[in-house]
Amino acid sequence: MASKKASEAASLLGKRSVRARIAQWGEAEYLRRQSEYGKLGGRPRKTKKEA
Repeated sequence: MASKKASEAASLLGKRSVRARIAQWGEAEYLRRQSEYGKLGGRPRKTKKEA
């Protein structure tokens, strides 16, 4: 049970930090930054060596 509560707490903290970042940067900038660092899934960006 303790691990479930810890997991729920971590989930809530993550959601809270996302809301704070969106409020600070705006939604478009948040999505751009997260995409740049590969946090939104999908195919990875090409590196300069591959281009």
